[in-house]
Amino acid sequence: MTQVAQTTNAVIDKRMLKVVIGILTFVIGVLVTIGSAHLTSQSGQIGSLTAAVNESVIQQREIFVKIENVDRHLMRSDQSTQALERRMNSLEIKVERIDEKVSTK
Repeated sequence: MTQVAQTTNAVIDKRMLKVVIGILTFVIGVLVTIGSAHLTSQSGQIGSLTAAVNESVIQQREIFVKIENVDRHLMRSDQSTQALERRMNSLEIKVERIDEKVSTK
């Protein structure tokens, strides 16, 4: 090759290199932008999911407290029922004794 041809090829090679670098720079910029947008979207979704999970945990705690309160109420009601049954048994025994006394006289 002649000196002119080599110089021309070198100039073309430099221009091609600059074009390739320019294209790659543009593609990388686009990929970074798309990746950042995707990560931002994912972050927003994770934040929403975290808020929903926290709300669910709060609701579960509230339900648990309500269940405990109902359980306590039922236990008190059961104790009251048992106390009433004891009183009724005691009254029945007293009535039976009075009946026995009356019938023996």
